[in-house]
Amino acid sequence: MSSQQLFSLGRTIVDALVRADLVTLAGPADNAAKAIADEVEAYQKAAAKLDADAERLADDHLRQLRTGSAGIDRHRVVQMIRAKLAEERGLPV
Repeated sequence: MSSQQLFSLGRTIVDALVRADLVTLAGPADNAAKAIADEVEAYQKAAAKLDADAERLADDHLRQLRTGSAGIDRHRVVQMIRAKLAEERGLPV
């Protein structure tokens, strides 16, 4: 997502929360929208790194098990490693 799309998403969230009387803003809505956009962007970057690390670790693991690994589902291995890394890093997936 672009920065503008992220900001728009943040603004939509802030507006919805304010309309539903779930939050009262102490400052400008744009500041809150920017903070949400920054958090979403940080999450996206962390998730992308998590995926890349899980792929790399799965490839390394399967390479070590080369003999007899014909029946191993690579996608399942990646998912298991991804879940473990996410738990270790405190990243919701």
